[in-house]
Amino acid sequence: MIKTSGRTTLNAQQANRMAAAMLAENLSLDQRMREAEIILLDTVSINRTALYRDNPELSAADKALFFERINRRAAGEPIQYILGEVEFMSLRIKVGPGVLIPRPESECWLENLILWWQNNRGKSPGLILDLCTGSGCLALALAQHFAGLSVIGLDKSKEALEFARYNAGLNRISNVVFVRGDLLSAIRPGCGGIDLLVSNPPYVSASEFKSLDPEVNRWEPSEALVGGDDGLDFYRLIIPEAFGLLAPQGLLAFEVGSSQGFAVRKLMHESGITETRIYKDYAGLDRAVFGVKK
Repeated sequence: MIKTSGRTTLNAQQANRMAAAMLAENLSLDQRMREAEIILLDTVSINRTALYRDNPELSAADKALFFERINRRAAGEPIQYILGEVEFMSLRIKVGPGVLIPRPESECWLENLILWWQNNRGKSPGLILDLCTGSGCLALALAQHFAGLSVIGLDKSKEALEFARYNAGLNRISNVVFVRGDLLSAIRPGCGGIDLLVSNPPYVSASEFKSLDPEVNRWEPSEALVGGDDGLDFYRLIIPEAFGLLAPQGLLAFEVGSSQGFAVRKLMHESGITETRIYKDYAGLDRAVFGVKK
């Protein structure tokens, strides 16, 4: 635990400089300053202009909360958990321990998915199923974009579903329902009525998980990250079932690891989903695989 000085008064800029010095040395000075500032602005509920123009004095309560948050960040807790929210596709998504933090890479492939649907289908899908929904970010983004349709988000984690349901209310999205269930027990084989099946399943290999940044493997839920020895276990479970679940011309869309595109594509082909495409992320790495049921 890092202690602050005993001074009784502290203005915002002084607090920002002190906090930046407290953060982990493995962060660059710019990153420490930026993170300290982000936490300060959120704690005191001011914007950046007010910080540098008005330089307000922190109340005792704000000072205590700010340095409590800085101590959490110095211990390695993700800043998203500390702030309690992230933005995803212009939605406010509440996050915390027990749920995976949405990433910009997921926004990238979801934007490609929406564009693909507009270019290839035109009309909205009738039913969307989001497997391993977690915080609900994918299901909610799709429900907001395709207004008037039905979206189902499925996850086996009770804690994750609490976040997902809260996020639906937070964003005033009503055309989505979140259901608890394991993949195989919750899906009825052969129902054949799903137009769009999306999933960001656990896809990190067991060995890769150990080498992830401690900010990830110490804080985010391993069950939402690890997909077996090679990271492909959940694709092997989902893809064979997907053919029977999808409506004719239905689309299966997965997020994948940076080197898993061809392996997931091959699993689709083996299950009869032969019209497939691999999408890259902003860094040019594999990020999603789409497959159409013919």
